[in-house]
Amino acid sequence: MSDLIVDAAPPEALLEQVAVTLSRYRYRFSDEDSLQQGIAKALSANGLIFQREKSLSQRDRPDFLLTGGLAIEIKIGGSLADVLRQVARYAEHERVRGILVVGTPAWLSRVPESLAGKPLFHLRLLGSLL
Repeated sequence: MSDLIVDAAPPEALLEQVAVTLSRYRYRFSDEDSLQQGIAKALSANGLIFQREKSLSQRDRPDFLLTGGLAIEIKIGGSLADVLRQVARYAEHERVRGILVVGTPAWLSRVPESLAGKPLFHLRLLGSLL
């Protein structure tokens, strides 16, 4: 993964590669914060550069923003409508090239393939909750 030139990669390819990379790990967590810590370790172990809780605006802070403009949002609860409103705001920012929603809710499979013209992927984690 570290040999990927993330700034030049198409966002769809970057999203897919990051999702595949994260899916190779098992995460032990009881809340979003502990899952975020596990995701951070997996990203770091694969040489990906990121910022946690990077402010895009006063209201918008994805859980992770990777070099190359990939935003990652972590969800272990809430509703599909809530997460779509949230990531739709992220998609409005020029520096965001694509969004990956990672978590446990069954509704993750209903996340659309794009929002505001930007690719949107999901990764549902199964069997990892403490």
